[in-house]
Amino acid sequence: MTEIKTVDVEIIKDDKIVKFAANTGLETTAAANLVDAFRPIFSKARAALADAKGVAESVKDATCVREIRKSRECRLTIRSIRIESEKVRKKQKEHALAYGKAVDGFHNILLADLSPVETALQEAEDTAERAEQARLGALKAAREAELQPLMDTPIVGDLSDISDKDFQQLVSDAKLLRQAKLDAAKAAAEAAAKAAAEAASKAEADRIERERIDAENARLKAEAEALESAARAEREAAAKKLAEEHAKAEAAAKAQREAAEKQLAAERAAAEAAAKAAAEQARKEREAVEAKARAERAAAEAAAKKEQERLKAVAEQHRKEHAAAVAREQAQRDAEAKQQAYAAAAAKKAAAAPDNAKAQAFADSLRKLPLPSFTGKSWSLLPSKVEALAEWVEDQTSTGELL
Repeated sequence: MTEIKTVDVEIIKDDKIVKFAANTGLETTAAANLVDAFRPIFSKARAALADAKGVAESVKDATCVREIRKSRECRLTIRSIRIESEKVRKKQKEHALAYGKAVDGFHNILLADLSPVETALQEAEDTAERAEQARLGALKAAREAELQPLMDTPIVGDLSDISDKDFQQLVSDAKLLRQAKLDAAKAAAEAAAKAAAEAASKAEADRIERERIDAENARLKAEAEALESAARAEREAAAKKLAEEHAKAEAAAKAQREAAEKQLAAERAAAEAAAKAAAEQARKEREAVEAKARAERAAAEAAAKKEQERLKAVAEQHRKEHAAAVAREQAQRDAEAKQQAYAAAAAKKAAAAPDNAKAQAFADSLRKLPLPSFTGKSWSLLPSKVEALAEWVEDQTSTGELL
């Protein structure tokens, strides 16, 4: 809450200016003329200061609308008295330097009483404006604290200038963009993990297949060795039998030996062919598994790449929409600044216009004010009251009286 400076209002007394007039060194007549010239102004100041007593202290915050309005009215009254005193001072100083110094003294006495009160009333009148500036500053800081963690770049523009709806849309877009980036990273990690798991699974399958092939080769080798051992035993038995049976003919022994060797060769060839066929079948199955794994890995990589491109397109679209929103806000601010400049120029031109023109413009603006819609019957006279005020202003203008 803005602190309001307390002003002790001292009611101006006529004896103060009479005492000052006696010490100016002027002739009695000149001093009396000054007293007479300033006495009406001091009388007005006495009434204005009495009316302003305690007004500035009554403004506690920006919600004290009635008190702020009263502060303005008192300040404008004191201002008009100060301006009137300034006119008298200039008129009286035209006579002589000594007389001008005396006039300055009268004026300074009045300023010493009026200035602190006018300053305090001005501060009270500006309470609402300072409160609004503080609110906008707090709103800007709060919105930046909420939005900045969601963005990778610094915030552009003043966030307190946009509406709550536009700000919430901006936060939603930032959250969507950030979530899209997180989802893309997660998808890439899951794809890599899946590829690694498939590679490990393939390696395990290859190991199991190699072990099966090695076991099958060992079995075939053992069978071949068993056959060869059996054949060798048969040969040895045959040789022993031949040794024991010298009576048998050499041709029968040779035929029997050749038949046994032929059978052994055939069995060995069959075993080697079976082992070779099994090894070839295992190789074909391994190559088929590897080809399938390569195809699945390529499909997964293509899907991940397609998803990354889609997310990148979504992020680019959000970036373009955000840039467009920023551009629209900048254009709106430029238009508002241009409108304010036009309004300031119009206000400056209006301030330089004659009083009658200002009064007529004020009456026109009263008629153009949009009137609210009330449900109570007690407000039914409001349009006629506004029109009566406008007509009164025009009557004052036509009669040439000062407002």
